[in-house]
Amino acid sequence: MATFSVNKISFIIFLLVLLLGCKLDRRKEVDRKRFSFKAYADTRTFFQNIRMYYYDREVISNSEVVAFRLKTRSKDSLHFKLHPTIVLNQANNDALLFLESAQPADSITVLIDQKVFMLADRNRDKVLEFATILYEAIMADKEIYLQPSRQPLFSDEEEKDNFRKVMSDYYRLTRIF
Repeated sequence: MATFSVNKISFIIFLLVLLLGCKLDRRKEVDRKRFSFKAYADTRTFFQNIRMYYYDREVISNSEVVAFRLKTRSKDSLHFKLHPTIVLNQANNDALLFLESAQPADSITVLIDQKVFMLADRNRDKVLEFATILYEAIMADKEIYLQPSRQPLFSDEEEKDNFRKVMSDYYRLTRIF
């Protein structure tokens, strides 16, 4: 008859808690009243110790500003791709969200359910609002098209999921979730 030691049972419980705690919650709604650009010590620690594994890290100009880009993002430069990038300023605990693309564009216009959304002014509030609109459309499994070309913004489910993961990480980092 096999017996389990207390250490084995504790280890199994620890693994279960760890796996459940790191799960990205697909059911949470975005509360715009909680929009924030601050990273807190506990959320930054979680991001840098658990989630950072999934990101490429770039220190910008030998400063305390660090950009995090998802490792699995598409690196195709021939087609328009939109990638959220988390930028942490460790000096003042600011956490910003940038929307980067392989091809430069002054503005980005998308069509979701016959509604047109445009990002022209890239200040931090408008970028976060636009990215949240895209995130909510992804969560609702809606089609998102670039305007005026009517091409899908995301070429496959992996690109949508990558966008969703970065947004969820940003929301956790800034306690929006």
